[in-house]
Amino acid sequence: MKEHPILMNAEMVRAILDGRKTQTRRPVKPQPDMEIDGEKFPDGSGGWGWVPVWPNGHKWAGRTLGWAGCPFGQHGDRLWVRETWRIADSDLCGCGGDYCTCGCNGQPIYAASYSAGDLAEFKPWRPSIHMPRWASRITLEITGVRLERIQDISEADAIAEGAPWEDCWPTYRQSFEALWCRIYDSQSWDVNPWVWVVEFRRVQP
Repeated sequence: MKEHPILMNAEMVRAILDGRKTQTRRPVKPQPDMEIDGEKFPDGSGGWGWVPVWPNGHKWAGRTLGWAGCPFGQHGDRLWVRETWRIADSDLCGCGGDYCTCGCNGQPIYAASYSAGDLAEFKPWRPSIHMPRWASRITLEITGVRLERIQDISEADAIAEGAPWEDCWPTYRQSFEALWCRIYDSQSWDVNPWVWVVEFRRVQP
């Protein structure tokens, strides 16, 4: 089992905490330059998936088994969520010094505060990309990985993405499209890129 960091904005963090988000879609980099090369292979979760062709003309680095090319990991790996955060408080370990039993050796113990639901006044906010592992409060276990076009998302998958219900959109799929365009841009949706679909469950602390 490996661990990988993954960035989430405050809206998606709240959806995970509420139990509404069990999937995430991220653009494949680099994008394949052909539709499908016609070959199928086991995807590591009991199903079969297509092998796209990358711009260098090679299949997926010569691999024929599993979604080994996914930068976010494979089935059974874990993701730790990076979100907007800041230092909330610090204190010294009670045992301290030569008699320390927790391993801190008398150094300050820091707690984190999060923009998703925590509006108390502490130190300045820090970007999610700078969040260290110790400050992450959300760990996810990957339950499936697959490749698809972004516009192939179904209504059920849009709900699993944590797309909010908005009166201005008649379906969750259209709500997800609006969400995607806010995070990326409308052009990214229109070109219909290949995306990694990462399914997960939250690991309770």
